[in-house]
Amino acid sequence: MLTIVLGIMAAHAVSSQTRTDALSVGLTHQKVATVEGKEALVNANSAKPGDVIEYRATYRNESSKLLQSVEATLPVPAGTAVLPTSLAPGAMASVDGAGFQPIPLKRKMKQPNGTEIEVLVPYAEYRFLRWKVGSLDAGKAAVYVARVKVNQPEAPQMVSQVAGR
Repeated sequence: MLTIVLGIMAAHAVSSQTRTDALSVGLTHQKVATVEGKEALVNANSAKPGDVIEYRATYRNESSKLLQSVEATLPVPAGTAVLPTSLAPGAMASVDGAGFQPIPLKRKMKQPNGTEIEVLVPYAEYRFLRWKVGSLDAGKAAVYVARVKVNQPEAPQMVSQVAGR
């Protein structure tokens, strides 16, 4: 099984290229903006809370042979939340990069009375996305797109202490 994991790009980078002997992987990211009343993709040199960033991963078979069992894995940057409506059908996700499940992710949560219930994992906890490309013909490419929203920073917890009491 051939699995390619893309590295997170620095905020100032516009694209990244990874290559094995047979498979090249290109990753770009752009900010989703409204320009003249229409959605547009613009340079993403910086982002602030509330901004939406689109990642586009292109997997290209550079060999002369059919590649089989190809999986596309895209890390999700910390401080962002996956926008599930932006994902191609069949996307799976993981909070740790080890176990992948169909979206939406669910986990069991123990209640105070000892019973367990199944709850949805918040999209802000997703750290990896994966698609099963399957076979990729020689010279062909597969493109996967995911959008994330930059989270609001968490407010620092204030601890108040009264000395000497």
